[in-house]
Amino acid sequence: MEQYDINPMFQVEDGIVFKEPVNQFSDDIIQGYDDYAIQGLKNDLVHYDGMMKEHQAELKEFRSSLYDKIYALGGGFPKLETYTHVNSIVVFDGIDYVYRKHIDSFREIYDYQSELLYSKAFIENVKIYNMLELDPSRNTLISFCHFLEHQSKAFHLELLEKLPRGIDVVIYGPNIEAARNERWTHFNWKYHHTFIPKQRLLEILIGYGYKIKTEFSYSDDMFIWFST
Repeated sequence: MEQYDINPMFQVEDGIVFKEPVNQFSDDIIQGYDDYAIQGLKNDLVHYDGMMKEHQAELKEFRSSLYDKIYALGGGFPKLETYTHVNSIVVFDGIDYVYRKHIDSFREIYDYQSELLYSKAFIENVKIYNMLELDPSRNTLISFCHFLEHQSKAFHLELLEKLPRGIDVVIYGPNIEAARNERWTHFNWKYHHTFIPKQRLLEILIGYGYKIKTEFSYSDDMFIWFST
């Protein structure tokens, strides 16, 4: 942990940086998501296009995987997921109604015309509403894109450990290894609660018996694609 600074609001345990979670569905936070929706879509398009270009070789197999369905958990707008050749994306989100309002803009900006479904997520005791419909015999991907950092340390780890077996999973989100001081942008988001450095997260996933397919760092984020 010596190579980067930790914001004093956070503590470190077993190589994991975390703080006590706050209510991430407060009215001001929800309004912020709504107000920033369109500009955020445009900004992130530049980010993802840049990543696809810079990491073209590492992402070739991921992008060409013909998934029948992607389950985007806490996904908001499934931006990364649109870069695959997927037939259907199902988004589970606690404020799904915010994103439904902007579906047409999302489809236009990300040029995504396949099936896109939203379902309100109820997450309790690591059981996610409608998770039972996951069928490992189908070509299925679960995506955690800018979702896990919003969870408590305990829930974050338990959710990963109890993933259904026989499916692919992608994690994309902040990599604290990119933090150079305590003012790192992701420390300032009050609903960001847990950061696991990429190398530590790889150790954890391998310890659960998962197989890493592709991993790399990009900008302040990390990409980890693995099978359970």
